Amino acid sequence: MEPTIHTNDGFFVTSSNSIEAGDIVTFWAPQRDSYVTHRVVGQSDSGYITKGDNNPTSDQSTGYSHVKQNEIVGEVVTYHGAPILIPKYGSTVSALRGYSPVILLGLGLLLLIRMGGTATQGARPTRSVLRIQDVMLPLLVVSVVSLVGFMLVGASVHQFTFVAVATTSDTPNIITVGESKTTTMMINRSTTPFTRSVVTAENMQITEQSRNESSITVTTRIPPPESTGRYVSRLSTRHYPAVLPLSLLQQLDRIHPVIPASISTLLVMTPVYLLSLLIFDRKTPVRPSRSRWLYRLKEVVK
Repeated sequence: MEPTIHTNDGFFVTSSNSIEAGDIVTFWAPQRDSYVTHRVVGQSDSGYITKGDNNPTSDQSTGYSHVKQNEIVGEVVTYHGAPILIPKYGSTVSALRGYSPVILLGLGLLLLIRMGGTATQGARPTRSVLRIQDVMLPLLVVSVVSLVGFMLVGASVHQFTFVAVATTSDTPNIITVGESKTTTMMINRSTTPFTRSVVTAENMQITEQSRNESSITVTTRIPPPESTGRYVSRLSTRHYPAVLPLSLLQQLDRIHPVIPASISTLLVMTPVYLLSLLIFDRKTPVRPSRSRWLYRLKEVVK
């Protein structure tokens, strides 16, 4: 549905019994075994005719059946004709699901830090003093977990929709059944200094990459489809601190993005942590106790 609804954008759906041409609806597609959100472009005795805004032809002209009223989940809520969107909602939810171990680890560490900070020694009623050594390591852990999370959630995803047909066509978004397709795409590079961008592909194969200061040109090969229908391919770009070679980042990213994100973040933060150990007196209170301030005040008054 790009550019009306971008990949990973969230939207609201409301039930409706009066669907008209131009409405955007979410419906269950049995042939795809999934929910689809497309625009209604017409109606016949067999049902509604639907089409993605980024597709050159309707769903029904590529072999999909007409959409029945009982298959429609609801109509996308719009305001002045434009859908009300939650940008990047899907990527955020996917990241929370995919990287839940990292998030749970961070929450667990925060809970331990909180419990350790409120615990008292023995039965002494005195108030413990929080010193620099008590917060340096927890601060390092929280910083690493937060930066890793930002890197994973901040990945940019570019989705490409291809329609497989039985006849040969020169249309860019059309691919012939049984034949592969080669396409070249340009991706803007991150403007953040001291970072390296890693591009990965889903449902396509990267055959060549070339980079300059502002963009990455990627040549991909879409495998030959076995039947007519709609096929979705994605290119994901993740940005990591430039502390590891690009080739190593690419290999680690293929295993799992958490690995290069964690390693590169630790390589950045560990020297900062070690330097802070040399600069600061670890026994210095972060916040002097009230009695100490009263003592100093009394000395000034004298």
